[in-house]
Amino acid sequence: VHITLPIGVVWASAGLGDSPPERSLRCPAEASSAVSASRGPAVSVKFRNIADEPAEVFWVSPDGDEQAVLAVEGGENKALESTGGHVMRVRGEFNNILVEVMVGVAPKQVVEIASCGKLSDEVARLEDSDWLQEHGSRDDPALVGCPLPALLSEVRMRGFHVMCATTSPGGALERLCIFKDGLEASRCTTAMRLEGIETVAELSSAAMRLLRPRWRPKRLAPPPAIFTASGGRMPGHLSLSAAGVPAYRRAVVLIEGGAWHWPPIRV
Repeated sequence: VHITLPIGVVWASAGLGDSPPERSLRCPAEASSAVSASRGPAVSVKFRNIADEPAEVFWVSPDGDEQAVLAVEGGENKALESTGGHVMRVRGEFNNILVEVMVGVAPKQVVEIASCGKLSDEVARLEDSDWLQEHGSRDDPALVGCPLPALLSEVRMRGFHVMCATTSPGGALERLCIFKDGLEASRCTTAMRLEGIETVAELSSAAMRLLRPRWRPKRLAPPPAIFTASGGRMPGHLSLSAAGVPAYRRAVVLIEGGAWHWPPIRV
């Protein structure tokens, strides 16, 4: 019998001999200051990836540097030998941190890797659908101030998604109203609720799952990226608020190919 801990680590009953790591952080916004310190025996740590994305496990050295030690595809289980006191940091396909653990002293340990965020759950989708019906028009006050005329086009630009940040009555970031493929329209095509603490990389990952659920990264191809309305690439590690969303940046663009291109080419 497997028991899921609130922090996202899975451990097996004593009959199977598996234990949780000593400490873990689930979906932290940024890396902690923890570093590795060998203070235990050699142990086996299995990483179980239940996320719908590939993940990479990094060992955090005593100096705080990350060294890649294991790649785990979605649906895979892989194990490595480690030592009690070592810190392992697992990153997703957009370099966002999925889980960070400190290895314990139990001989066999299991870490479950899961996607971060709650943007894909059914409740959020229903709420977003209701919001879209009520506020999705470009004339709605929620979209006032978004530079949509400068970004949308009569030509469909596949993979160029214009996203307008909307706020709660108190001014907090609440949702993105998305014009898929940058197509000129009277209403946005998709709405996505935000929790207000997402990083740029987490937004990119969540938006791709919403807009292109069957998308998978291609070998050697650049990953999707978020850009400002003027074409500047936004650093993935920044929180949206630190990147100016929505205080002074109402519109951002998700580009699936990871490179800015504007205006569209007419054919």
